[in-house]
Amino acid sequence: MLTHVVSSEVLQWVTSWIKMGSSKHFRWCQHAQDVCARVNAHVCLSPLLYVVFSLQVHTLWYMSIKPPEAKTSVLQFAAWGPLGNQLVYIFESNIYYQQDTSSSALRLTSTGRDGIVLNGVSDWLYEEEVLQTYIAHWWSSDGARLAYLMINNTATPIMEIPQFLGGVYPVSTHYPYPKAGQPLPSVKLFVVNLYGPAHTLELISPDDFRNRWDCYIPMVMWISSTRLAVRWLNRAQNMSVLTICEATTGACVEVSALDTWLIKQQEAPLFQQDGSVFFLTIPAKQGARGEFHHVAMLSAQPGSSPAPLRFLTSGDWDVTSLCALDEARGKMYLMLPSKVPSVAIPDVLCVHSANTMGGFHRSCLTCDLVANCSFFTAKFSPNKSYFMLRCEDKLCFVFSGFILLEDNQILKEALEVKRLPLTKFQTIPGEGYELPHRSVSLLLFPSDGTPGSQSVTDHFQLDWTTALSSSAGVVVAQLDGRGGGNRAAAFSERYLGLPSKEESLYAVSVATGPLVIISFSLAAKVHFQHSAELLHHLILVEANYTLQVYPDEGHALQSERSRQHLQHTLHRSQLCPRDLDELILKSPSDPLH
Repeated sequence: MLTHVVSSEVLQWVTSWIKMGSSKHFRWCQHAQDVCARVNAHVCLSPLLYVVFSLQVHTLWYMSIKPPEAKTSVLQFAAWGPLGNQLVYIFESNIYYQQDTSSSALRLTSTGRDGIVLNGVSDWLYEEEVLQTYIAHWWSSDGARLAYLMINNTATPIMEIPQFLGGVYPVSTHYPYPKAGQPLPSVKLFVVNLYGPAHTLELISPDDFRNRWDCYIPMVMWISSTRLAVRWLNRAQNMSVLTICEATTGACVEVSALDTWLIKQQEAPLFQQDGSVFFLTIPAKQGARGEFHHVAMLSAQPGSSPAPLRFLTSGDWDVTSLCALDEARGKMYLMLPSKVPSVAIPDVLCVHSANTMGGFHRSCLTCDLVANCSFFTAKFSPNKSYFMLRCEDKLCFVFSGFILLEDNQILKEALEVKRLPLTKFQTIPGEGYELPHRSVSLLLFPSDGTPGSQSVTDHFQLDWTTALSSSAGVVVAQLDGRGGGNRAAAFSERYLGLPSKEESLYAVSVATGPLVIISFSLAAKVHFQHSAELLHHLILVEANYTLQVYPDEGHALQSERSRQHLQHTLHRSQLCPRDLDELILKSPSDPLH
């Protein structure tokens, strides 16, 4: 085994990441002296300089990635391809390709307009909400083709966020931001052939989505060197179509359609090696309790008549994720909740195997593997013979029967001298239940309204609610109601739809006690405009409130002083009183300090 040692003189240039080329002959190190922060916290680099290290001859050189037509632009993205030393990078929202480190760059797109028309990378909407990644391109496994999205924000309204500090006048950041009822960015999916003369094809959307601007593409994956699986989603997110597309012709064939609310928009199906059959989780009726997500097996053969759905699983619980498909053994591996006697939480997230043929027998692989652990994640080896299991709840584990890579003993010992909150799991009926009056405590309900999300788990975390509960005596209640993960898909309301003056879905309520409002002026997702509208209505109803604004700070505070100030503000507010008796004696109209 060879170990390559790079001197400290080289390492001091490396500030971002090191990545190995597919040929294993080269590494490159991103060198960044100047960093410009985007509104959505994605980092773009201006020096355009990379350190390339040859593992064959142990030589080092600097390679500047910059096409001649991009004179003043910043580098938006750069990465190796899957074959040899292919390179792909993006300037001015256009994609460039190099066959290897010494070849000249080939420009694959020319439609890019910075911030308006993007090729191969996401805009704000797609990075935050749709794809949930900045990368909007996908390599075929043989490196012969590249699929990419073209996101066009020409008709999308522009959001303006002012930055107040550091200058005589404010400087504003502008970016496309579609609000309810406003035009979405239009999106198209292309495939470019990289062998020989570059040839680009647009993949044709299904009939229901053709010539429509109000739709999304939340999932793209290659299932062979010439075929892709693509999911199309309407704006209301209550109709989705899964298609198999031919990269050689651009034709797409519908293989699955759902006219129900789609929670797992980015979930990639598992395909058999020949691409004829695939598996995915879809809602299935489970008696009176409603719909739960279970694994279905479907045919991907083009032109075949739709066959009845065959479900591998059933029950009053949701399949959380699909881990791997082992065709040789006829097994599928998945994550789903189970009842484990040694664990207090009602639903333990475990790794299961299910037969893909016959009676679809299912068995739990981790229920008795680790005592006192109730939250697992797993990653399988390429041949599906082994998997890495990660326990993510409490730190007092009992291991047996496998190789332990990390026991977190240092963290365990550090937490043994800390005061941690006690956790209790309880099922509360929706009607006719009254809280006991044995004691008076401050009660906090953190809210997560994401459909399909699950808050009541034993997932280990140290956050603000942990500090409130352990040091301030606050009772923190995490709730999973209808529509939450593993709680059936019975929503009273899936979505609000487009805005209308006649809508009265929510009644206006006025808080009788004092409010503490904390706003971040640079937040890109929940703008200061929302705070201004809220303050306007509070003034109209003469509500008592306290406002704290953090200028030029986004949702994730960058300044250490700002983070400390926020913590002190919360502890001084009514959210964290030191004396509960004082709170009880005060009238609702009295301000709490």
